[in-house]
Amino acid sequence: MSAHGLQGAAAIKLWIAELCAGSALAMGGAASWRAALVRLRVAPQLTRRREAWRLVTTQLGFPSAREAATGAVLLYQLRALERAFGTRRFAAFVFVCAVVGQTLCVAALLLAWALLPHVHAAVNIVAGGPYMLLFACLHQFHVQVPAASATRLLGVDLGDKWLADAAAASLLLARMPAALVPALAGVAASMVYSADVAGLQQWRFPRCAEAAARRWVGPLLVPRRPPRSHDAAPAAPMRAAQPRPPPQAAAVPDELVEGVLAMFPDAGRERVVQALLSAGGDGDRAAAILLEGGSG
Repeated sequence: MSAHGLQGAAAIKLWIAELCAGSALAMGGAASWRAALVRLRVAPQLTRRREAWRLVTTQLGFPSAREAATGAVLLYQLRALERAFGTRRFAAFVFVCAVVGQTLCVAALLLAWALLPHVHAAVNIVAGGPYMLLFACLHQFHVQVPAASATRLLGVDLGDKWLADAAAASLLLARMPAALVPALAGVAASMVYSADVAGLQQWRFPRCAEAAARRWVGPLLVPRRPPRSHDAAPAAPMRAAQPRPPPQAAAVPDELVEGVLAMFPDAGRERVVQALLSAGGDGDRAAAILLEGGSG
């Protein structure tokens, strides 16, 4: 498991936010509004009333805070699946499983309603919540994401995915048998995706949909950096070091210059001055310098 939170899992982050908002809406409204959002009865809502929109609203949230919190924990554990797939492929996978899973779920429920009345009585009510999508992701999570470590609990060796399995089991057992058919439909949809039926693994959202998501949803998922109040000034270009001029010596007395110049008339006044400066004003050393033919 990665230790960097939801980094690299933008779709999971958006899903957790939507799940919390949908669950809060379902729990905060009136009983009739809550029933319209999260309750699905195969008969008569699908068989006679043709209220197919309920297939979407039942996936938006859970009817209780405990289930919403457990679902958020499960989604957080599934973030490694999005990192393994990449956000574009993960979003396409969820959409494919939503379509295929709901088709399988509705087909099984209608088949039970038509042919197996005793079974239909047990599964007529479908639990509110994204059970189908969560179990589809959980199945793919076990298929695609290798175990990174092992955990030992009460003498039993558990993989590092045990928390996701425990959260899924808690959700399933809390709403049995109403959550059983959606969960099995989600696993079946994930298996269809793994088999790459009709090239489902190669499908992606159109570029226009991706661009719209990046423009309108992306800013909500990526935190904005606060403006810097004390930006460092750009460094000034380095200049080549200029050699320091030698310190100026005290002026040589004219009489000393004239005395040395009298001994070396061919040396010239400027050369005599330089020799005296090099000798520190010592006439004898200046004479030695001039005899050697240099000026220091």
